Amino acid sequence: MKTLFVVLVIALALTSSFELFAQANNQAKDPKQTNTLTSEQRREALQKKMEERRQLKKSDGAVKDGMTQEQRLEAMKKKREDLGQSRSGNSLEEALKNPANAKRLSLRNKDLKEVPQGISALVNLEVLDLSNNNLTDLPSFLANFKNLKELKIESNKLTNIPAVVFKITSLEKLNLIGNTIVSIGQDIKSLTNLKSLNINKNKLNSLPSQISDLKVLNELQANNNEFTEVPSGIKGCTALTVLDLGYNKLSSLSANLFDLNSLRILVCSNNPIKSIPADIKALTNLTLLDVSNCNLTTLPSDIGELKSLKKLNLSGNNIETLPESISKLNLKQLDLSGNQRLPYNLDKATKVSSLDISKNNLLVLPDYLKNFESLQSLDASNNKIKEINSAISGCKSLTKLILSDNEIASIPDAFSNCSSLETLNMNNNKLTEFPKALIKLSGLKIIMMSNNQLKSVPNEIGGLSNLKILFLKDNPISKDEKEKIIKALPKIRVTL
Repeated sequence: MKTLFVVLVIALALTSSFELFAQANNQAKDPKQTNTLTSEQRREALQKKMEERRQLKKSDGAVKDGMTQEQRLEAMKKKREDLGQSRSGNSLEEALKNPANAKRLSLRNKDLKEVPQGISALVNLEVLDLSNNNLTDLPSFLANFKNLKELKIESNKLTNIPAVVFKITSLEKLNLIGNTIVSIGQDIKSLTNLKSLNINKNKLNSLPSQISDLKVLNELQANNNEFTEVPSGIKGCTALTVLDLGYNKLSSLSANLFDLNSLRILVCSNNPIKSIPADIKALTNLTLLDVSNCNLTTLPSDIGELKSLKKLNLSGNNIETLPESISKLNLKQLDLSGNQRLPYNLDKATKVSSLDISKNNLLVLPDYLKNFESLQSLDASNNKIKEINSAISGCKSLTKLILSDNEIASIPDAFSNCSSLETLNMNNNKLTEFPKALIKLSGLKIIMMSNNQLKSVPNEIGGLSNLKILFLKDNPISKDEKEKIIKALPKIRVTL
């Protein structure tokens, strides 16, 4: 009996030992399973977890680096669509769990040919996104959505606006981008609460006169259609602040535009417009005028009356001269790229802070740039400039300078006077030595000198305390020199 008792005691002890061992072993495998870990064990577990995350991030980065440019663009597009979907609203399944409280619903990218009957219960919806499907019509029950403020039907197969849309009188935003709509019915007048109408990328050549009944419409996007003239009904939309008629077939800007006193943004780019009428001076609240890629050779002398104008895009024209009144404007941005030559009187526009004179066959930078005391950004890329003259050294406020795709072989010491410079793009030039003048520009953050003839970089570049990015790709730099540069600039992103 005594012997049996001893055996039982030993067995119990061994069992307890095995249980304790198993418990300890499990804790070692999963530190989260216990609250009795020592501080040292917790630190080790945390370090292990952080290392796993680093390895995962590293592998993910390797996958991305292996992507082609097309794959990267496709991934970015999908990410944007996913983000857009999350912003548009919940999925149908989520919305139907509590239909009375559903406010936003996204059914984009579902390959739908019909709108699901199930959403008829979501009568309190405020935002409905049906974009990127195969819809040719919309169901009549949408007329019951008395609170619907925003309807997106972008990129479907509509040839006209479904009649039910005109019955949703609560609508404030209507997006019809990328369909094949050929006409809009006069019932558009019923949408009296509409503030934003986007009909970009359709087949429209006119708008009904009833559009003038949309008295609170403040944004009309109608680019990439087939308008040959400015729709007359627009003149009644007196609340308009944004009007985009780009990529149409307009040959002139008619008087219908010039009653829009609230207009702030006017885009008429990529139309065969030959001139801008003097009546444009009536648009006294205009802040942005885009008439790029038209057939303009000059501007009206009254352009100086647009006292609110801040951005003027004249790129892709053949502007030969600017009127004297250009000096009256308080322009911040002026784009004259792709005009083949710089227009006469550009020296009067000294108030601009951003100037684009790229693609103008320039051999030198204009000497009058030294008088542009407010100039902060200058793009003179894609010209035929061989040397930088003293004009640029007078631009004391310049923070961004783009001189890529020229024939520049050197940068003068006077360039060091550009003390505010932060970004310099000298890609695709003929530099054979790294410019010493740059070493004195302590504010530089980005230097781009890819595709030149550089063989080395001076050690002094390490003294540029604000430098973050250095692009030196496609230069004849030896392997040893590359290693030296990377070692000397441990905190700078260097691309070789």
